[in-house]
Amino acid sequence: MYYRALVMSELGVGIDLLTYGAGQDIDVSGIRTIRIPRLRLLEPIPVGPSWRKLFLDVFMLLWTFGLLAKNRYPVVHAHEEAVFWCRPLRRIFRFSTHPTTCIRAFRSSSTISSSQNPA
Repeated sequence: MYYRALVMSELGVGIDLLTYGAGQDIDVSGIRTIRIPRLRLLEPIPVGPSWRKLFLDVFMLLWTFGLLAKNRYPVVHAHEEAVFWCRPLRRIFRFSTHPTTCIRAFRSSSTISSSQNPA
């Protein structure tokens, strides 16, 4: 995920990266990290399916909806369970999806249009 976002930002694509509250932000020009609230009680967040992730995904869904309501993203990447709410939301907010990596909302760019494959 890091390298794909890095390459996209080097191509001039602005990226909004929505992620869990725990973790470390990356300092790369063109990438804005947006975090849901950090709930230390649920840490550490395990790899793979868990009730903790299910609980955190409620926040991810709410933040995704809020970001889509405020911004006009031409493309949204969805990773793992985020595909389940991004697919239906694309009908409402009219963005293209590419269901392979992380949730990334690509802001407008003169370098890459929304019709190109951002992967």
